[in-house]
Amino acid sequence: MATASLGSTPVVNLGASDVVASSTSESETPAEQAAAQQGMEDAFQGKANASSSELGQAVNYYNAAYSGAQAALAAYNAATQGQGAGTQDYTYYGNTASKKNDDGTTHTTTNDTSGKPQQDGSTDDVNQGGADNPKEASASASTYETTLNNNLASQTNVSVKTSSSISIPTSQTTSIVNARTSYQSDTNLAASFDAGVAYAFGQLGQEDAESGKWQGIYSGSNGAAKDQYLASAANDTSNPYDQAYRGAVAAMNAYFDGSNNYKGNTAVAASSTGNTYYDQGYNDVVNQAKNGIAYVQNGNQFSAVLTGNASIGGGGNVASGINTIRLANDVDFKNVSNGENDQSTNANVGTFTIDGQNHMMDYHGMDYTINNVKDLYVQNFQTLYGANYYGPYRAVGGAAIHYGNLNYVGSELLSSGGNDAYFFGNVNVITPNNNSAIYNSPFQSNVPLEGGGNQENLEVNNFILQAGAHYFGTTSPVVGGNSIIVQGNFTVDTGAKMTIVPRGQGPENSQDGSAFGIMLMGNNASLNIKKDATVNIIPGH
Repeated sequence: MATASLGSTPVVNLGASDVVASSTSESETPAEQAAAQQGMEDAFQGKANASSSELGQAVNYYNAAYSGAQAALAAYNAATQGQGAGTQDYTYYGNTASKKNDDGTTHTTTNDTSGKPQQDGSTDDVNQGGADNPKEASASASTYETTLNNNLASQTNVSVKTSSSISIPTSQTTSIVNARTSYQSDTNLAASFDAGVAYAFGQLGQEDAESGKWQGIYSGSNGAAKDQYLASAANDTSNPYDQAYRGAVAAMNAYFDGSNNYKGNTAVAASSTGNTYYDQGYNDVVNQAKNGIAYVQNGNQFSAVLTGNASIGGGGNVASGINTIRLANDVDFKNVSNGENDQSTNANVGTFTIDGQNHMMDYHGMDYTINNVKDLYVQNFQTLYGANYYGPYRAVGGAAIHYGNLNYVGSELLSSGGNDAYFFGNVNVITPNNNSAIYNSPFQSNVPLEGGGNQENLEVNNFILQAGAHYFGTTSPVVGGNSIIVQGNFTVDTGAKMTIVPRGQGPENSQDGSAFGIMLMGNNASLNIKKDATVNIIPGH
């Protein structure tokens, strides 16, 4: 295996070329061909083996293709575990006060309660106990906050996790070759197995390109983003992963001109090069564009789709026909001021989604109000950075904003009493814990927080932490801030966990010179904590 020194561009190891296999042969019947196709699709989608629904020899074709796709997925997952842009940093703070069992005994748990970040998808005991006195709770919350500050509020933060090399398996990978031996005595079944392998690798290449799995800030890049796969991999026209990846990248690029202006969601024609997997990756992006999805890879492209102007800093209209913006790279609003700049743009759709796809984005001083929407989704950001005390986004009055699986580092995530705020997955809102009221990102350093460290995490109409979700939020130690202010109701749904760390004695909207965790401002406001939900309020210093 070729290797690269730490911090240099990783070497991609593709091994021998994959033969682009077909699931058809002269002796296969249409039913057998269809069964093989269904088998590989079911395996890739993680569905249970459904060969029992097939008849006769079609059962064997289904199983062969299913096994091929499964073998490819297993090899890929083993080779790329924990690498690339993924969900590794969507952590949560798991500690709660000890709870009593029905028989009156104290509930015990094996979950960590020290404040060590719990990984996305890890076991979460709703009755988790542990650091349940003020001293231990403060120490536990401080451990979690410090870890997030060190990892996220830092110029060394990375979204693309890599080792010294990226190793993408092929049909010649040992585990796949071994799995194929079950079918090698029958040429047609072996071909179905091969087709399942090729199908899975083609889908993976396409998905990785569209999500920007290998593109972004990585260890040793000093704030520079690049596509590490394309920087090292040879163009192999017989490799399904490689060709689907290249096709999808080419299509994403085709929607923008040399000045990053967006050409429109119907501007790019389908590809027909004759290379099955290149065309597959390319045309998947084309089809998604027609359905309203735009992929962007830098700040100018983001602005072009969001406002109609590739020059960052103004408002406008979302590109016609677009309902979703997906980041395929880490994005910086380069050369934009960190001073407050409030703009608006018209979406003209019921639901508008901004999906970071596990990338980071630095908004500098920008804040966009999204008009003509009912629901705005902001999700899957490894880290969002922002200096504006209104937050990166607001929405037209009466609309709801949904936040999910993101880390925010900045002044305030949302200041908009006219918007309901929903939270799902794992959300961490971190006001940097330093004495200068500044934030650092991989793109810039010492950025002043608007308000000088006196802001809340949230000022909203109704607050809803959805069932099973986790929210952790801190305010600045410089002046301090209330954690969450609501005009309407405050709800923590079933099994959700919230931990908030208010600070200070004279923040914005303080009451009696103090900072509070939750402030209910409406005359008829209610606080609703549902079954197995937890709210920790741990005043900081």
